[in-house]
Amino acid sequence: MNGRVPVVVFAVLVALCAVVLAVALTDEPAGSRGIDHPEFETMRQGGGSERHDSVVFWGWLYGTLSIALFVGFMALGLRRRGRLPKGSGPALVIGLALFALVFTLLILSYRAYVAPGAERTLFGSFPRPSAWMLYGIWPVPLVFTVLYMRNFDRWVISEEEVAEFEQLVAASRRERGAASGADGGDGDGPGGAA
Repeated sequence: MNGRVPVVVFAVLVALCAVVLAVALTDEPAGSRGIDHPEFETMRQGGGSERHDSVVFWGWLYGTLSIALFVGFMALGLRRRGRLPKGSGPALVIGLALFALVFTLLILSYRAYVAPGAERTLFGSFPRPSAWMLYGIWPVPLVFTVLYMRNFDRWVISEEEVAEFEQLVAASRRERGAASGADGGDGDGPGGAA
């Protein structure tokens, strides 16, 4: 997986484009934009779940691929010298699986919620699909945040790399100081202090 991260990200982008094309070529079902409300003429109301039948799979696939793209971009940011740091690959895959699972549960919950005759119970004062969104989709990225915070020194930049960077900065400052001294300045800017 290490050398293939850019290829996987590109493949996910191509798949996202294919999903958008598939949806664009799908005929719009009747009532997909809602129907007139019987009492309030300026309001439109949903309809049955059949209005989603032709696109719900594509919506799920688009969402899942978007999650994969999000994780792929994180993997690109973690690559060091062309490889993923040790332990980051499995952590990203577990995070991806958790995120995709919660998203799938959200979609299934929505389908069940809009089905004709469905029991529309509340969970935590929200309809179940909204509860999945709030209590499921929202906290899952915190898993990635915690992983990032706990493994920053190993996965992003090590103390050795920070020390090397500081040495490069110091050398650059010395070179600039020597160059400005040769120009007759004292290093405080062009031509020295005013």
